[in-house]
Amino acid sequence: MYQITQLITDLSRSRGQYLTNRVLPYGLKSCHAMDLSLICWQSGISQDSLARQRQTDKSSIARQVAFLEEEGYITRCACQEDKRIMRLYPTEKAIALLPELTRILTHWEDRLTQDLTEEERALLLCMLQKMEQHTCQWKEEM
Repeated sequence: MYQITQLITDLSRSRGQYLTNRVLPYGLKSCHAMDLSLICWQSGISQDSLARQRQTDKSSIARQVAFLEEEGYITRCACQEDKRIMRLYPTEKAIALLPELTRILTHWEDRLTQDLTEEERALLLCMLQKMEQHTCQWKEEM
């Protein structure tokens, strides 16, 4: 079992290095690329929802969101119904960058799975989703 988690960790680190190398010209790091992609795809997402989806603590998300706002990639607006909830919206700068972010993320995934058949890719995705469900269950039990 240790081999599985070690490989997942190694893949995650490699992805981080790959993304950072690709998005550095835009003044971003890998964490910013992932956050920005989600904000573009889910315009108006709350900071809390972003933290849950990224499985990252709220303080890290707050720092990353503050950076993206300072760099002009997003705007934060208080929710009309509950002023404590911050909604995140992509700016034109972010929307213009989204096709490149999508290309970078797709290229990484294609490269990782290049020797897999479509069936193998589907099975891998299913297994990883099951593993993620277990981590979510564990977090709820804490």
